[in-house]
Amino acid sequence: MRKFRVLLTTAMLMAPFGCNAGTLIRLSPHTSVEAIQSLDISQLWNSTQARIAEGRNVTVEFRMFDVEARPHQGALYGCGRLVIGTGDVGFQPVGVRIWSDQTVKGR
Repeated sequence: MRKFRVLLTTAMLMAPFGCNAGTLIRLSPHTSVEAIQSLDISQLWNSTQARIAEGRNVTVEFRMFDVEARPHQGALYGCGRLVIGTGDVGFQPVGVRIWSDQTVKGR
C-alpha cells in the first residue's frame, strides 16, 4: 500500500509541472515512473483487469501489464500504468507507466 501511495503522489505532482512524456523518474533503486500523455492500444489490450478507487470526484485506475506482452526499455520492464482523473470538464487526466528491473507479480 505504501508503494501505491508513493506512485499516486508522484503522478499528482508531475501534472502541474507539465512533466514531458517519456521522462523517467526513479522512485527506488529498482522502480521508475514515466509520465504518459496517451495510451497505446496494444498496451490496453495486454493489461489486466482494472483496479479502480474512487473518492469524491477523483478516480484512480491501475492496470498491470501482461508479463508476456509488457513493454521494455533496455533492462527496464513495464509493470503497469496508473491513471488519475476527475469528472471536471477541462481537467487533463494524469498518467504514469511504472517500470522495474525486477520481476513483478500481480496480486
